[in-house]
Amino acid sequence: MGVFGQSATGIHLGLLLVNLASILLVFSIGKKLLNETQALFAVASFALLSLSPGAFGFAAHATHFNALFGLCGLLALLQYAERPSWFRLAGSAFCFGLAFVMKQQVVFLMLFGLLGFWLIERRREPSERIKTPLRLVGYAAAMALPYGLVFLTALITGTLDKFWHWDYRA
Repeated sequence: MGVFGQSATGIHLGLLLVNLASILLVFSIGKKLLNETQALFAVASFALLSLSPGAFGFAAHATHFNALFGLCGLLALLQYAERPSWFRLAGSAFCFGLAFVMKQQVVFLMLFGLLGFWLIERRREPSERIKTPLRLVGYAAAMALPYGLVFLTALITGTLDKFWHWDYRA
């Protein structure tokens, strides 16, 4: 709303861009895991389902942002599996953490990311697994970073009581 304004048109434009980005991510993930034809089928299915009333299709609900950040996290994790780097690993975890900031039920998506990380690490050579605990700590820290930044912002701005109320008691 800060970019496109708080009008219905601005909100719907933002939703359109978020949905388009999610569609592109679904295609990239589908192509990486399957093939281009199946990725196109996945994209068509996702696009159709993302507009349904059950997914709050035209409401710019947090679900759309969860999907965007979750898909970013998954794509980065798949890229990490192909070409391991701290940047891809931290990017994946940070995106899963951003999804959690949008809606706390995404904690299960974060657990999915941790499971994916564990499965990737299990495929490594035994000599490389020595660094797995260090990578796990880095992954968990990058997942917690977005929420920590929101918490810190609420603390600094003096809105921690409202943050706590809406995040945990509401």
